[in-house]
Order: sequence, then structure tokens, then C-alpha cells
Amino acid sequence: MVNDLPDPVRFLELLGDLIVAATEAAKGKHPRVSVFGECAHLLWAQGNAEAAIQMEKLGNKLTKIHDVDILCGYSVGSVEGKMDDHVFQQICAEHSAFIPGDGFHVHPAAR
Repeated sequence: MVNDLPDPVRFLELLGDLIVAATEAAKGKHPRVSVFGECAHLLWAQGNAEAAIQMEKLGNKLTKIHDVDILCGYSVGSVEGKMDDHVFQQICAEHSAFIPGDGFHVHPAAR
């Protein structure tokens, strides 16, 4: 984080390195890496909605660079004050799917 926002270069480099390492360590003909992301939820829960939205956008960039699935978990009911509707819509717009009962979002697949 730099000035309360995610650093795009650091984010993409660090997670990219982890994804490459996980893919290389995987056994099988067609290794697949999946990531569970809770950073955006934690940032939102701390009141930093802008950083949460930026984190979601970085997740989308990551899926365009690497063949990875990202599942984001939000416990919408567990945060005091709930999520502002506008912020909620912006976060949902960054995902290819949303499962309301569980609060899970899925980033678009790079395929």
C-alpha cells in the first residue's frame, strides 16, 4: 500500500510471482491456480472503499496476465454500517459472477 491505496506494480509482481511458482509446483497435465482474495473486503471493512475498488481492478489485470481464477469473499452483513450501495455496485461490476447468499464474487476468467 502507498498512501492508503494498493501499489499496482508491487501487487502484480508479487502475486504474479506466487502464481507462477504455484503453477510450476502443481502436478498434472493442466495445472490450474485459484486464489481466494479477501484484501478488498478487509480494506472496505476498514472504511477504505477506494482502495477496495482499486484492489478489485488489479485482480482483473492479474487474470489478464496469468491464467488464474480469483474468488473474492465479502461478509457484507458482518461490517458495521453495511456497504454503501454505490460502492457495492462498483465492486460487483468488477466481477463476472456474484453469489449473494454466500457473498462471493468471481473475477472474469482470462480464457
